[in-house]
Amino acid sequence: MPSLKEVADRVNFLLSKGDGERKCHFGLVDVEAKERIANPKRRTRFIKEMEPEEYSEWNAEWDRYVDAAGNPVIARSIMLRLLKQLPEASIKRLAEDEPSKPTSN
Repeated sequence: MPSLKEVADRVNFLLSKGDGERKCHFGLVDVEAKERIANPKRRTRFIKEMEPEEYSEWNAEWDRYVDAAGNPVIARSIMLRLLKQLPEASIKRLAEDEPSKPTSN
């Protein structure tokens, strides 16, 4: 993790190379961590590790729902309702039909 001085040096270098109006990210790790803990925007992240192929498929489906719903909040609500509708017995039956894959939890 670079120090604030190292970041300042990097900023000066980047400013010397071009347009100072370009977008960038800037922040202090400890300040950002405190903000995440306080969570003033009341946001959380949904993070699951998966295989590269699964990741691509999940993102494609996620985008499909958001595009169709026209709003990510509505799309997430629809996805959750659909997941809740599938009974546990059906999930178990579907799991039995799946070829064996390594699990990464």
